Amino acid sequence: MPWLKITFAARKVELDELSSRLESAGAQSITIEDAEDRPLFDYVDGHLPVWDNSIISGLFDAVSGREAVLSALQSRFGTQELPEHQIEEIPDTDWERSWLDRYQPQQYGDRLWVCPTWHDAVDESATTLFLDPGLAFGSGTHETTSMCLKWLAEHPPVGQHVIDYGCGSGILAIASLKLGADSAIGIDIDPQALQASRANAEHNETSQALQLYLPADLSKPLKADLIFANILANTLLDLKDSLLAMRSEQGTLVLSGILKEQADRIRTAFSPGNTIALVQDGDWVMMTVEKTAE
Repeated sequence: MPWLKITFAARKVELDELSSRLESAGAQSITIEDAEDRPLFDYVDGHLPVWDNSIISGLFDAVSGREAVLSALQSRFGTQELPEHQIEEIPDTDWERSWLDRYQPQQYGDRLWVCPTWHDAVDESATTLFLDPGLAFGSGTHETTSMCLKWLAEHPPVGQHVIDYGCGSGILAIASLKLGADSAIGIDIDPQALQASRANAEHNETSQALQLYLPADLSKPLKADLIFANILANTLLDLKDSLLAMRSEQGTLVLSGILKEQADRIRTAFSPGNTIALVQDGDWVMMTVEKTAE
């Protein structure tokens, strides 16, 4: 069936109200984009901000007709005039097939593959991690995660204890277990991320070796041979002392989620007493932080 896409220009303070009105008028999905096409990469005061000027779009079933959709939306504004908008018809497509086609098996190094759950293993001799992209929270395609996975494939953590701080889908913790780690702990501030991690661990038969926590639920200090912190630069700085305290004497801390223009600041903060190596992929940087030998 065809779709109607209705688009408004909006200021930050208008987004919640517009989103609510689009949803109550029957929008099947709502998308918010920057009016100036600028990405958001970092947190401010613990929150990911929205842009000052945005484009918000609602996607409606076009079967009922353009006038009916506009009438339903107008009713949500009462006596207010419907704000200036654009409306366009989008032809139908096989959305499910299109969505599935977006996710194909990805190889990291020589021995690690990440496949969607509906796909067979590509190489039976390699280690394959199966993820459900529908659970979101990271499927390995972004540079920040792919650098970690490539490094992990080249440095399999056999017999090690691993922490994945900001675990999202659990991809790094689960990959570590499948590559030989004895145990892993995933930590995330989002309970839904922990649910996604748990589901992915069960699908990969690693749930018995994976513990999952909200930061507030950690009751005792943790130690690990390998720690991943694939989060954001300001958060890495905030957590610096905690992350270093978790690292075992001979352990490795892997930092990712760092833009290249943020790299010097992160390296300076983590340098005292440590040897740092950098890997760059496009605009993103990953660092390994190991205690300098005395």
